[in-house]
Amino acid sequence: MSSKQPPWRREIKLVVKREAETSPEYGKPPNMRSVAELLNMGTVNLDKQRGPTSHEVAHTVKKILGLQQLGHGGTLEKFGEIPPSPAYCL
Repeated sequence: MSSKQPPWRREIKLVVKREAETSPEYGKPPNMRSVAELLNMGTVNLDKQRGPTSHEVAHTVKKILGLQQLGHGGTLEKFGEIPPSPAYCL
């Protein structure tokens, strides 16, 4: 297939260089971790709707999960949804 085709039309192949076993003393597969372990070491992706701020959503999630610490990595706004700031003006 040509590389000029869109990604959903390209053939996808799994290439394995070599099979290997990982020692359990170095961790475990994600599907074997408890919810507490996943929350401690992971990321939760949320689709925040209009209305509450990112800070408000983070505070609500923190309360729901009973966490002592929680942060957010910011919000990605679609272009045109927020008023443009001078940094966006050309």
